[in-house]
Amino acid sequence: MNSTGESGNIAIQVRDDAGRLVKIVTVKTTSNSTITDSFSRTEQDGLIAASVQGLAYGSYTVKVTTLSDAEVYFDGFRVYGTLQDQSNDYYIADKEDEPTFLELRDYVLTAMDVTNESSAEVYAQAREQTDGQLNGAVLSQEGVTSYTAQELLDNGPKNELFLLPGQSVVFKVTTDREIQVGLKAVNGSASVSGSYNGTISTDKDMLYTVANASESSTDKTITITNASTSSSILSVTKVKICDDPKAAFAELSENDFSEALTSLGITEEPSEPEVTYADASLNIVLNNADGNELASTGLTANGTVGGTHTFAAADIQAAAEEILPDGYELTGEAADVEVVYGESESVEFNASEAEAEEPEGNGGDSFLNNLGNAIKNVIDTVTGFFQSLFRW
Repeated sequence: MNSTGESGNIAIQVRDDAGRLVKIVTVKTTSNSTITDSFSRTEQDGLIAASVQGLAYGSYTVKVTTLSDAEVYFDGFRVYGTLQDQSNDYYIADKEDEPTFLELRDYVLTAMDVTNESSAEVYAQAREQTDGQLNGAVLSQEGVTSYTAQELLDNGPKNELFLLPGQSVVFKVTTDREIQVGLKAVNGSASVSGSYNGTISTDKDMLYTVANASESSTDKTITITNASTSSSILSVTKVKICDDPKAAFAELSENDFSEALTSLGITEEPSEPEVTYADASLNIVLNNADGNELASTGLTANGTVGGTHTFAAADIQAAAEEILPDGYELTGEAADVEVVYGESESVEFNASEAEAEEPEGNGGDSFLNNLGNAIKNVIDTVTGFFQSLFRW
């Protein structure tokens, strides 16, 4: 419906085939909401969607009455459930059997400006504002006034949700069926992205598929964005799911929320911290008894700056023994040493001269003794030979 004038209040009366009044709805087609202050009154007023649900199957008469001097234009109407048997083959063939209609506006609980905040911070703020519940969120970007759920309830449209250029709505539905969402452009052309990508240029409520049926997925996160370049307010009306009477809005998790916003460029992908690497160095020094350096070597290990590496005692001991000069021996044993990557440490060993081994026999006379023994052996041999001759 559309209207002109300062006050566009209308009443919708629904009577059954016996003439009994079963439903009455009052709709204000002009808005006092600050939600649409960036648009003029002529742009934001009118084209209001109104819906009446919860009627038993039957025949009804609908009467629309103006309650003011405003002119009201009736643009069209839609009737749901025109067949008594919702599982009729006609519906099944068109995948329209047993439809469930969820009004998104009823589940939107908060809205906020996320210009300089991460999605995790927005999620936490939303939880705080909604007593721990988060079944939907409208998100404003720079240049768009943020508004609260109370503002939406008191002054906003009653059967739809308005997204200004640059705003998004994120919600989650539990179902394995196809999901359709009603969209219309209030006052121009809206460029839509997210779960549905395309241009909405009609001011008539039309259904668009935002998620296909999937037996493997029962939780679907839906994101709809009205591009910042759009010339129109985007109206989001009903969420339609067929053949799943248990379909319902589900609570958004922080991951659902973050991924949806990041995919749309509303918040930046958290950057991985830059990792730098460096060597941890251990200098091994051998000193003699006078404190003078005999030899040195080193061990290194590469890792993330700020972390530590432990050089094992056995490796340190082996490196020290490898450079030990001849005639020296280590005093003491190595221990584990922890070194920060990017830094160096030193460990010192004392090395003392090894004691000379005593030769076998009488020390310095060993050569003469050996020579005397050799001469004695020769004499004994010759003497023995002559003695054998005289025995003959």
